Order: sequence, then structure tokens, then C-alpha cells
Amino acid sequence: MDKEEISSLTDEKIEKTSTEVSPKHRSGKLIAYHSFPGRTITRSPFETSIKMYYGIIAFIWKSRKWILVKRPYSRNFSKLVEGSYRNSQLTHILSGITASELHSLQNLSVNSFKFNAMFKAVCPDKTLEELVYSKERFLANCENIRNFSSSNLRNEVNSWHFPKMESGETDDPTDMALKALKLQTGLEVTHREKSFLGLDPFSRREIVGDFLTNSGGDSRYWLVVYMDEPKIESASEFSVLLEPDASVEEKLCISEKMILRKAKKVMKENLLL
Repeated sequence: MDKEEISSLTDEKIEKTSTEVSPKHRSGKLIAYHSFPGRTITRSPFETSIKMYYGIIAFIWKSRKWILVKRPYSRNFSKLVEGSYRNSQLTHILSGITASELHSLQNLSVNSFKFNAMFKAVCPDKTLEELVYSKERFLANCENIRNFSSSNLRNEVNSWHFPKMESGETDDPTDMALKALKLQTGLEVTHREKSFLGLDPFSRREIVGDFLTNSGGDSRYWLVVYMDEPKIESASEFSVLLEPDASVEEKLCISEKMILRKAKKVMKENLLL
């Protein structure tokens, strides 16, 4: 694929996804969103204003442990690889990644031929067209990434959370929640488990990023209790933690703690915990 073909793919993608949210130049030509000044409020072609997530809160009755998962990449690192940011946000987003992630990006800025493999690992569901766009965005900012330095970067990636995954509007919520549990932990829900899938889910709304991206997530969880010790088979892109009930809140963010407390209340009312 030559450079002209890549450019045409990228322009086509931007025109297709950004027509409704992107202003035009006086000449009538569509302007790529990432070139807008910081005061211009718009959205990335790869983002929606509210993302829906469905998941399972899994508790192991025998050992009194909760099943938590974590991706190896921070949210900001995913944005940088995906290319879903504006140039004016670059320094702010780089400040939100870990030291090891910055090192990986700086290595990629020198050896960009490894970018495809990194993109596939971070964004496995994206298309070839989105890969082309993201790589062009990365190459355009290589120098800024290579010259960025900060002594205040975190050492740890994200907080732990319950298994969940993003879903489309037409997907069945409980099916997506069970799929997330299967993909991220290898577990299934059978007749042997105490399931609360028939009840209303525990819900929480989270606004992430900043006022420029204005992206957020609406998460809904169902409780499942494994009476015996299950066999965990985590996916390669997820780490799995079996955390004792006494210390589980220390691993979770504030909104996930609220969900946990609701789940504990249901368990106490139904299982005499």
C-alpha cells in the first residue's frame, strides 16, 4: 500500500466519521479533528460520548474472595496508540501514563516498524483503516513523544476492577456480561453457581478524561457467587486477582467500591453472609 492509498483511506475515514461534529475550513474542506486548537470542543472519530459496559461481580464463597481483573495498559496509553486525541492534549495525556509505558512509546518512536504489533495488542478490535490512521498520528508526534520527560509518572497502571466489556446498542446486556467474564477469567456461569442475573443490575456512571474529550462510561454489573473454588484461565491481555473480602476495597476505585457494597448487601439478604 503506497502513501497515496494510505492518505485516501485516512481522509475517507475522517470524512465518514467526523462530518457531524467537525467544522469546515473556509474553503469547504473538512479539517481533521486533532488539528483543532484546544478551545474547540469536538470528539474523536473513535469515541462516543457515553460508552456502555456490562460485567459480572464474581465472589468465591468457599475462600471468601472476589475476582478482579486489570489490563496491562493505562487508559491514556491506549489513547496514544489508538490516536484518539488532539495535538493540544498530547502533553496532558503523556503525563497520565506510566514510566514503563513512556519508555515503550519512546522505543516505538525510534523503531516505528513495531507499531503494528503494539496497536494489535492494545486495540485488538480495531480495523485496518483505523490502524493506518493511528500510525500516521503516532508518526506525526514521534519527536514530541521522544523528547517528553517527567519525573512524576506513575509506576502502576490502573486500579483493579470487576470483569466487564464495552457493548453496542444492539447487544444483549447479560450476554455481554457473561462474555466479559469468560474472556477475561475463563469462567462460565452454570447451574452450580448462585446467579443474580434475573435481578436489576448494579449501575454506575463515570466521567473519564477531561472536558475536551467529554467521554464517559455507564457500567452495569450482575452478581454471581461461585460456591466452590473455580478454575481461573485469564486472557493474555488481562491479569486476574483473587482478593480476600477483608481487603478488596483497597484495590478498587471509589465508584467500584460503591458497586461492591451493593453486591454485599444483596448477598447478605439472600445468602446470609
